[in-house]
Amino acid sequence: MVISRVMSVSNLGVKLACQEFLARWSKNRDRPLNKPILVTLEVTPNCFLRCKQCDIWKIPKQPSLSLEKAEIIIDKLHDWLGGFYLSFTGGEPFMNLKLPQMITYAESKGIITHVNSNGVLVNQKLGRQIVASKLSAITISLDGAKAKTHDRLRGVPGTLAGALRAIRVLKEFAA
Repeated sequence: MVISRVMSVSNLGVKLACQEFLARWSKNRDRPLNKPILVTLEVTPNCFLRCKQCDIWKIPKQPSLSLEKAEIIIDKLHDWLGGFYLSFTGGEPFMNLKLPQMITYAESKGIITHVNSNGVLVNQKLGRQIVASKLSAITISLDGAKAKTHDRLRGVPGTLAGALRAIRVLKEFAA
């Protein structure tokens, strides 16, 4: 019965089931028996918003991850893990202008990609690049149904309008 259930799920599902089993088994050992299936890669520490729930904006600007270094990291992770889930983060990840190329590179290796963004930078040009990169998933943060709430929490006027524009643009190009 267990075998037929496992065979009916996708390869990723099987991998997740095995990872969960190994993670539970590892609790009784002095070392982990499984490898990660989710990796978070910070592509920039910078952000232009002044969110109430975050202090990143208080940190002086720092260099973003280069495309060359990202490709090295992605290659090493892929060699070690095979297929896995890669979440690109920041600060605001789209402040790194090379992010669409990083996504394309990871996707070309069969890596499932995700970006968490405030959406404000997503215009027509970037929207086209994001969709062309074959990004698997994107999260656009919404902190309120009204601009008054969202913009207050994000610390900059117009951020709800920017997030909603990003959703419309991405939906348009993904159609």
